[in-house]
Formats: sequence, structure tokens, C-alpha cells
Amino acid sequence: MLTRRRALDTRRPTGELSLMEFARPRLTRINRFFEILDPRMEGQYSKKTAALVAHLACQCVDQNPKARPTVSEVVYQFLSITVGLAFGFWSTHRQAKCATSAAVFLEY
Repeated sequence: MLTRRRALDTRRPTGELSLMEFARPRLTRINRFFEILDPRMEGQYSKKTAALVAHLACQCVDQNPKARPTVSEVVYQFLSITVGLAFGFWSTHRQAKCATSAAVFLEY
């Protein structure tokens, strides 16, 4: 959703064939997560929303499959982000072992 890339794209250069290979290093560094956003969005998004969704994506690409959220947890997070932003707050149901946290992302 953030990148508009396919999970596996054989037309991409080595190191970017897999969406996880491409996204993981960018999601775990606070100064790089905006690099993965689809450029066609042309900045027409809230930085806060992008940061929260990027944090969720970071959890989803954790190297340890058991640490990744379940589908129901992902749905819960999306609902938390959507509802939370509508009311001026957000919550994190599950913390990931990402190098950054949503709170750090929100400094942007």
C-alpha cells in the first residue's frame, strides 16, 4: 500500500526484487522511511498517518516470522490508526522490534 510495488518484481534490480528486501532497511531507519512511499502520492498524505502505517509495515516485515502481527492484529492497527487520527490520538496494540518506533516517526 505504501510503495505500490509488487511483493516480487523480477524487473527490479538485485536487492529490490523482493518488496521485503527493498522496504526492510528503509522502514528501520527514521530518516529513510519516506523513501518507500509511492511517489505518485505526491505528498498528498498526512506525515503522521504515513509514519504510523510505516511502523505497522515495519512490524509486518520483521525478520522473525513469529514476531510479525497476525492478520487480525494488522486490521486492529489499521482501525486504531484510522479512528485514532480522527479523534486526535493513536494506540499501538503490539510493539515491534524495529529500530524505530511510531513515536520516533511522529517527530517528523
